[in-house]
Amino acid sequence: MRSSTEKIFDQLKAELIGQNEIAELAGVALTTVRKWRHRYEFPEPVSQLAIGPVWLRSDVKDWLKETKRS
Repeated sequence: MRSSTEKIFDQLKAELIGQNEIAELAGVALTTVRKWRHRYEFPEPVSQLAIGPVWLRSDVKDWLKETKRS
């Protein structure tokens, strides 16, 4: 049986995304995501990991919808 901590971790893994996943979600190139981060009011990452910044999937999806990029 899985512990409550493991369940929470699984939920967080599903909710956190990096730049590559954002590009895939939006159907754009990785370079486009990098431009969005610097040229537009893109959501702030929730954390910086060794692999790079990560965002909440819901924040990115909301931003894409609000800016009509999805």
